[in-house]
Amino acid sequence: MRDRVAGLVAVSSGAPVTRLGDISSMSARVRAIAYTARYTPSLLPAELRAGVAMIDSHDGDGFMDVQFPKGSTDRRTIQQLALGSLIQDGYRLSVQQGVAGFACASHWAVRDLGGGSWFGALWYRASICMVGRIW
Repeated sequence: MRDRVAGLVAVSSGAPVTRLGDISSMSARVRAIAYTARYTPSLLPAELRAGVAMIDSHDGDGFMDVQFPKGSTDRRTIQQLALGSLIQDGYRLSVQQGVAGFACASHWAVRDLGGGSWFGALWYRASICMVGRIW
């Protein structure tokens, strides 16, 4: 595949989180979204509108506070490696398709994509979200 693919932009990328133990260790707001995505995906657009509005209003810090609470291990790592601006750029990129794109990414983030490689899973997930919005 290397000779046919020059690069990949992974929007909202990450390995799918399918174990309940992993979901239960997330921050409260993210955990609520993960459970909604997993068990009642039809409610996702309504639940995600506030997050998308926060990102669209350029309140990336506020959105990061929800996802990675201050004092958490994830937040300390983000600060130590100076990743905040990159993560916020990723947020803005992921909501360019609006709530539907963000809901699609959330939906696939909690689904087992079938035992392939991370690259294959990300490629599949990104394709589904992009094609879903184009058609």
